[in-house]
Amino acid sequence: SAASDVYKRQVQINGKVRTTIKVPVDMDKDSIEKLVRALPEVQKFTEGKIIIKCIVIPGKIINIVAK
Repeated sequence: SAASDVYKRQVQINGKVRTTIKVPVDMDKDSIEKLVRALPEVQKFTEGKIIIKCIVIPGKIINIVAK
């Protein structure tokens, strides 16, 4: 079914969950990273900072480290 083709992922910024997104199961890491970086919530918390790492753990979480 269509519902099983999409799943929720938490987005963490510097260790704190800031938002949740829904992504297609077959979306690759690079596409997920681009999607996450474009989110208004992510931009708000990373404004004026440099994103050091964006770690995408398939099926679980997206973790952004910014300084």
